[in-house]
Formats: sequence, C-alpha cells, structure tokens
Amino acid sequence: MASSSTAELSQLVDSLDIQDSNNDSKNAQKTKNGFNTLRYFLCLDIEATFEQDVPFGSSSHEVIEFGCVLIDGHKQKILDRFHSYVKPAVDQTLHQSCVDYTGVTQDMVDTAPTFAQMISLLDQFMLKHGEVLQPLVGISSLTSSSSSSSSSSSETADGDQVFNRYATVRNFAWVTDGTADIERFLCSKSCLINRVQLPSYMSGPYVDLQRLYRQSFTSRSGCRLADMLNKFGLKFQGRQHCAIDDANAVAMIVLQFIEKFGLHQVKSNRSIYMNKHFRYTSRTIR
Repeated sequence: MASSSTAELSQLVDSLDIQDSNNDSKNAQKTKNGFNTLRYFLCLDIEATFEQDVPFGSSSHEVIEFGCVLIDGHKQKILDRFHSYVKPAVDQTLHQSCVDYTGVTQDMVDTAPTFAQMISLLDQFMLKHGEVLQPLVGISSLTSSSSSSSSSSSETADGDQVFNRYATVRNFAWVTDGTADIERFLCSKSCLINRVQLPSYMSGPYVDLQRLYRQSFTSRSGCRLADMLNKFGLKFQGRQHCAIDDANAVAMIVLQFIEKFGLHQVKSNRSIYMNKHFRYTSRTIR
C-alpha cells in the first residue's frame, strides 16, 4: 500500500505549480518574520502508551491513537478528519492506567494498523487533499533497516531537498497542543522504535498552540485545552484525552484565534527536522 501511495504522490508533485520563494505565489504571502501566511491547518493530537508512577522520561510513549482535523483558515471551517488507533511495537499490552486515561482499550490496539501502516494511511489522507495542501512534497518513505532499498533512499533524499527549498512557501502547517505529541511521542519514540521516517510534509515549521496562546494573552491562566476553550467561551466536546476529540478542540481554538486576531496572526513558532538516522532536532521560531 505504501509503494502505490508513493507513486501516486510522485505524479501529483510533478503536476504542482510550485513557485520559488523569491516570486509571488497565490498560495503564500511573505510576512515580517520571513514565513508565509498560512491558510490550512492540520490540528493534531496523539495518545501514547504509559505506565502510572513511571517517570515521564522512562515511559515508552508509543503512539496508540492519532487524530487530525484539517481546517481552512480562510473560510474558517473544518474540511476533513483523520483518525486511527495504532498497535504499539514494544508495550503491546496496555497498562490499566493508560486505558483509564486515554479510553483506548486493548482490543482497539490489537486490531489496529501498525505505526508504519498508520503513516501510510496518513499519506493517503494527505494525498486526498493534495490539490489544496501545497506544496505537498516528500511522502513518507516508510524505510526500515530491513526493507529500505537504494531507490527508496534516493527518493527520500530528493524529497528532503525539495522540502527544504520550499518549506517557507508551504500554505499549511501542523498545530499541536504543546511539543510532546510531535517531538516526543512521534519523533523520539514511535519513529525511532519502528524505523519510520517523519514524513516530509510534517517536517519543518509547525504551530505550538500553547506557545501561541501564551504570547497572545497576558493572562497567566492555564494552557490546558479546556482552559483555552474557556477563554473563548467554549466547552470541551467529547472525551478529554481521546485523540480525535482533543484534535477537534485544537481546531476550535485555532478557528477562534483566527476570528479574534486574524489569519495572519496564526504563525509557525516551532520547527522540527529528522535526519536519515531517525534523530530529530527542534527549535523555537522567534
């Protein structure tokens, strides 16, 4: 399934009208900080394995649920959702504390796609919206130490080169509630454990919603999702710590930010990159 999806994306990339960052682009307009005005936001939430009373740094924290809500900031509406449970590779038996906290049961993960399979499904979701999410370059290579080939390695390298060149003219960004979901649960844990590269469409600048919130409001009130929703007069809908419900909450907060401050004020403030050895680097964009 991954190879078929990669071939389809290659055809799509060839058909995209990608303009150099020195030229005007109808999909991206430069701002003062050098990054473009974003239009589409992929609001992400991840639930991961853990064991009660085990220190945060010692937990395996493998992805067991992945939720994403795609919104159009210009039209201020939700376009689509992606949701999948994920079978963990190391902690295959969920601790009861994890089940109670996340609502993810053993049956859900036992019958779920592996992490690599989930990324392949995410590739297809991104491909489905490839006409609006531009430039959509570098689909996940899904290369592992046991299955990678010279052709797939070359394809990944080419995709990274294209991504690095056009990162600042991309018209979409991922949004997370803090940095742990994408940097720890995804990159530091599941990508490394499963030998799966962070997809190039997730690499680069992203929006840390907590940082955006703290910078936008002088209040020292909490940065939990429920607190941010309450700031805008909204209530949490669904079950907290359910990935798709949390992703919906992130999307509602982003839409409220756009309504209150304008689309141009929702800017990338964090950046992440993973090398071919599955090690990642991240930094704050000021």
